Amino acid sequence: MHAGHLDPAALPGLAELVTTAYLEGLLDEGWSGAATDIGVGFVGAMLIRSGFDSLRYDLLGAGDPPPEFTARLELTRWIAAMAHRVF
Repeated sequence: MHAGHLDPAALPGLAELVTTAYLEGLLDEGWSGAATDIGVGFVGAMLIRSGFDSLRYDLLGAGDPPPEFTARLELTRWIAAMAHRVF
């Protein structure tokens, strides 16, 4: 997403794919925790990793925002919405 290779509309499907695969791997290794913990951990990590630094602040106030800024804004919006649901 940060590199501009992923459409923000793909985020929900990608999140589902990643969390499902991670949970399957944990279960294969004998983990017995709650499946909801995986989603909470994923959202928390996304919030910390990308929620605060996904915006290109250098592009603020530069007139019409370029597509890259709009995509990053969508990423930030999606992360904030996920965090709001989880936390």
